[in-house]
Amino acid sequence: MQESVETPQKEPTKSEDANSASTEELARLIEHAAHFLPAQGPITAFVHHNTLHAFEDSPFEEGVVKGAELFGCHAFLPEARYRAKLDRGRITSEDIEAVLREDLGEGADAPAGPAGTRIQLRLGMLNHPLRTGPSAELRWVIEQTSALSRFQDVVPTSLREQSVQTTKHWVMRDFGDASFKNADENTRRMLDDLFLRFVRKELDNWTDAAWDEFTLP
Repeated sequence: MQESVETPQKEPTKSEDANSASTEELARLIEHAAHFLPAQGPITAFVHHNTLHAFEDSPFEEGVVKGAELFGCHAFLPEARYRAKLDRGRITSEDIEAVLREDLGEGADAPAGPAGTRIQLRLGMLNHPLRTGPSAELRWVIEQTSALSRFQDVVPTSLREQSVQTTKHWVMRDFGDASFKNADENTRRMLDDLFLRFVRKELDNWTDAAWDEFTLP
């Protein structure tokens, strides 16, 4: 009868201890990360799982932004995509105004300078992209187009009339012959340059087109 021989247990090496600790740490990290991930992959037929369930305690928009930061993705479409939808009518100016009024609250119709209100300014910024470029390019665009000689078709009639009336009032009341001489140097130089293009003595007979061109610069 053979005697059984007990094999002595081998003590783990430092390397094996380190590997075991690393594995445990990795498992802990995976378990922690799993709280931020959906329980299953995307479903093509319908959606029944909130992929941002880890942020359900936050308002929707704030949760989307947090999720984008965590997962390294885009929270919203690029601006160009929204503008394309606006051009196609998928988004309307009425939609934008409704959101702006909710955002601005009671201050929506507060004046924003002499030419309009806060909501008109914000609508203009959102409805029309801001064009940028080198100074030489912008000067070329201004000289080659009617940008400074007529109000564009997209400008509301009420805003155009308000701008022109404000300019008329300013010129005829504040800068008559006597008061014009007493104006500061910068104002006199600016008006001198403008009046070189117009017949100042015939203010009362200027056409609407002339007032538009005088108002815009």
